[in-house]
Amino acid sequence: MKMRRPRTLLGLVLLGLAFLHVRHQSTFIIVAVLVVPALLNSKPARSPLPKWLLLGFLPMLAYALISPRTPPEGPANPRSLIAAVPTALRSQPVFNEYSFGGPLILAGIKPYIDGRGELYGDAFVEDYSNIIGGDMAAFNRAAQRHDIVRRGDDAHAAAHGFAVHAGDDRLGAARHREDGARQARRSS
Repeated sequence: MKMRRPRTLLGLVLLGLAFLHVRHQSTFIIVAVLVVPALLNSKPARSPLPKWLLLGFLPMLAYALISPRTPPEGPANPRSLIAAVPTALRSQPVFNEYSFGGPLILAGIKPYIDGRGELYGDAFVEDYSNIIGGDMAAFNRAAQRHDIVRRGDDAHAAAHGFAVHAGDDRLGAARHREDGARQARRSS
């Protein structure tokens, strides 16, 4: 009886977090499956695990241990193209497309933004949305605030991999002239 209140409180807190952001939903479900039966005083049925099932698990475990842990090369993770970005540019601030932050982080490049929008705050994400929508004043403020260097022309930026973004199954450079934010949006 004493454990009902903490378990109920835990379930409610996790339910609240699940409503706040999708990444907490799996945690809520896993914990709820463990907590709710105890709250209802129900007990799981005991059924012995067949030995053949355990033996079938061993080849899968061996495969998981010897298979590579890097995601496959593709539009969502163009490792070879990111590797082509010169070393000197890897340490400079970059303005990237929202969903391309993860591959940049995996390559050791600090992104402007990534898919964890709730960590940046609403104002930052709204500002990013305005930039992608073509607000060059917002881009100029962000470039100044985050020390993002604007390149002079498209050829120069593309040649140096500036402002790396993914789109059309390739890695490209966002164009940073006055209509740059719109062009970056169209190509991603």
